[in-house]
Amino acid sequence: MEETNELNFEVSELESQKIVEVKELVENQELEKALEICSHPDYENTFLIQSYRISILVKLNRLEEAWEICETTKFKEHHSIHSQKVTILSRQNRIEEALEICSQEKWLSITVIQSQRIKILINQNRIEEALKICDKPYYENDLAILSQKVNILIQLRRYQDALSVCNLPFAKDDSWIQSQKITILMKMNRLQEALNLCNYIEFRNIPMIQSQKIKILSKLRRYREALNVCERSEFLYDSAIQSQKITIFIQLREYEKALELCNLKQYENDLKILSQKIKVLTKLFRLEEALILCDDPRIKTDPKVLSQKISILTKLGLFEEAFELCNSSFVSRDRLIQFQKAIILQKLDRLEEALELCYRYEKLDNRFTELKDELLMVLVEKQNDTVKQKKLSLSSE
Repeated sequence: MEETNELNFEVSELESQKIVEVKELVENQELEKALEICSHPDYENTFLIQSYRISILVKLNRLEEAWEICETTKFKEHHSIHSQKVTILSRQNRIEEALEICSQEKWLSITVIQSQRIKILINQNRIEEALKICDKPYYENDLAILSQKVNILIQLRRYQDALSVCNLPFAKDDSWIQSQKITILMKMNRLQEALNLCNYIEFRNIPMIQSQKIKILSKLRRYREALNVCERSEFLYDSAIQSQKITIFIQLREYEKALELCNLKQYENDLKILSQKIKVLTKLFRLEEALILCDDPRIKTDPKVLSQKISILTKLGLFEEAFELCNSSFVSRDRLIQFQKAIILQKLDRLEEALELCYRYEKLDNRFTELKDELLMVLVEKQNDTVKQKKLSLSSE
C-alpha cells in the first residue's frame, strides 16, 4: 500500500553506523545505552534515530517525554510519528484520542496506522467495527489487514470463514497467513492437516511455522519428535524454537531441565524465556523468586507477565493486591487478566461483579461461559439458603 508524507534524505556513514548500533542495543534490551545515543544533539535531524528515540521512551514507559518529541520533532507530520502517537495514547488509555488520529482521512491508506486502529477496536471488544474496517474495498489485497481479519474471525470462532480468507490465491504464499491457517486447523482439532502444512517444503526452514509444528507434535504427545525439531542445527540458536523446548520440558514436568535451559547465558536478554522462567519457578513452588522476576523493568508491564504475577499473588492468598493489579490501565482490556479478575472477585465473594465480567466476555471466550454457569449456581444456592433461613426464622417466631 502506498505511503504518504514520506521523508527522503540521505544519511552519513556515521549516522548509518549509529542506526545499526542503536538497533542492536534495542534488540539486546540495552535501552538506556540506546537512548543515550539517540538523545545526542548531532542526531536530532536523523529520522530513524529520532524514531528509535520515541519507541525506546515508550518501552521505558516514559510516555510524556515520548509525546513531547512527537510534538516537536521536525518529522512530526510523518506517518510513523503519528503511529507512535497512537501507541502512546493507547498506553495512556486515551482510546478515543488514539482512534481519532487513526480515523483521519490522510492516514486511511497507511497500513500501519489502520492496523493499530483495528487492534485498538479489538482490545475494546468492538469486534464488529474492526471487522468492518478490514472489509473495506481498498484493503482487500492488503496482506497485513487481511491477517488481522483472520485474527478477528478466529476470535469470533468463525473458523471456516477464517480458512476461506487464508485460502485466497494471493494469500497462499504468505507464510504469516499460512501460519494463521495452521492455528485455525489446530483450533478445529484437524491436527494432521496442520502438521502436513508445516511439512511443506517452503515452510520447513521458517522458525515461526516449525514452532507450530512443535506445538502440534506436543499436542499429539509425540514429544521426542518435537524435541528433534528443536535440536535441528539451524534452530539451536533460535530463541523461539528453544522456548518451545522449554515448554515441552514443562509439559513433561521436567522442570529442572527447563530451568537449566532458561538460565543459559545466551538467553539472559530474551524476554520470552525470562517470562517462561517465571512459569518454571512457579511450578517448582519457588514463588518468591518468581515474584521478583515479575518486577524486572524490562517485562513488568507485559500483560503475560502481569498475568503470571496475578496468578502468583493469588496462590499466596494476596487477593486484594492481585485484584489491584488486574485494574492496571495497560491491561484493563486483556481477556486473560479479566478472567483472572473474575476468579478473584469470586474468591472475594463479590459474585455479582464477577458475573458482570462473564456476561461482557462470554462471546469471546468459553472460560467466561463456564464460570458464569458456576456463579449462577452459587447465587441460586445462596438465594435458596436465604429463603430457608427466613422460613426458619418465621417458624421460630
